[in-house]
Amino acid sequence: MGAVNSCAAHHGGGYLLQAITNGDDLAFRRALSQQPSLAFWSNIVSRKTLLHAAAAVGRRDLVKMLIMAAHYHAARHCRCEADAQVAVRALLNRATTHGLTALMVACRRGHADVAAALLGAGADPLLADRHEHTCLHYAALFGWANCVAALLEGAVRLGGAAPLTWLKDVRMDAAGLVRYVDARAAPGLTPLHLAAMHGRAAAVAALLAAGADVAARVGGVPPALRGEAAARWPPAPADAAPVHLAAAANSVPVVRLLMEAWAQRELATRGGGAGAGARGAPAARAADPRQMRTWSGLRPVDIALTSGAAPSIVRMLEVDVPPEALLPHYCGERVPKLARLAAAAHRGLLLRNLARAGAGQRWRH
Repeated sequence: MGAVNSCAAHHGGGYLLQAITNGDDLAFRRALSQQPSLAFWSNIVSRKTLLHAAAAVGRRDLVKMLIMAAHYHAARHCRCEADAQVAVRALLNRATTHGLTALMVACRRGHADVAAALLGAGADPLLADRHEHTCLHYAALFGWANCVAALLEGAVRLGGAAPLTWLKDVRMDAAGLVRYVDARAAPGLTPLHLAAMHGRAAAVAALLAAGADVAARVGGVPPALRGEAAARWPPAPADAAPVHLAAAANSVPVVRLLMEAWAQRELATRGGGAGAGARGAPAARAADPRQMRTWSGLRPVDIALTSGAAPSIVRMLEVDVPPEALLPHYCGERVPKLARLAAAAHRGLLLRNLARAGAGQRWRH
């Protein structure tokens, strides 16, 4: 692998980088065909590779050409096939000074076809940047449902020892496949938290379809990552569920998706249907997100009332509404009684008065 890096012609990488930026495909193809070693070029300062540049502009064809050139050059200069594969894999997973891989760049920009090409070539979706944010966190944050689906289409099989000491809330099945839909970023946020916080309904739907935990709570920020991580990512209340964040964002579609997902899982566990265990045993009942409280003691409906959320959100978050009424094809009574609406309005007025008087702690803290 060292022979590969030493043979890379660093003097021509800037020319190829400019060709990618300017869309000069002819110059790019000519230079890469003459010097396949340029596929391993990276900027000395930023450590940005040509794969990063091609992924940023969504050029799947250029990404595949770079990967093919890397395979060709590595096969000619490495001692064995295993070393060549290691060299190409290292190129695919090379990170910039900010810890971003080419796959992360593609997911940040919403280029699902580029992400699929990188995944097919062996890019690792479990890698994280210096703030422990994975590709899935970035895809959820920016609302790219197509990237979320591409990342979660299959599971990841780990080779050898699992280097996942930093990764929290992952599931591994009997075949050794890692399901990372609920992996947490540095502030304790899952991808579903980020998508719900920013009202990304399409990304929320894709995450829920992959089995994301609708009742996952926000964890605390690790001491080593406080400050910089909190400044880069929006703060969230400790112990909040995704529905707390969606209610604060006043996102009716996201709240509806979250509550429908919980209602379907709750009814499935009651009836022993789709939520039953593999051996016929009933699955564990999911916690009702409407009854979950943040560290400051607020339920989702309290946050909806204090933040002036839409009345439809308040109705969905009332704890006495049965799960059946949260489903789209429910034919019973959906509208709460007048007494409940009056009590909710009175409670919201009291909470707002307490917040203005400084007697209560704001949910965001």
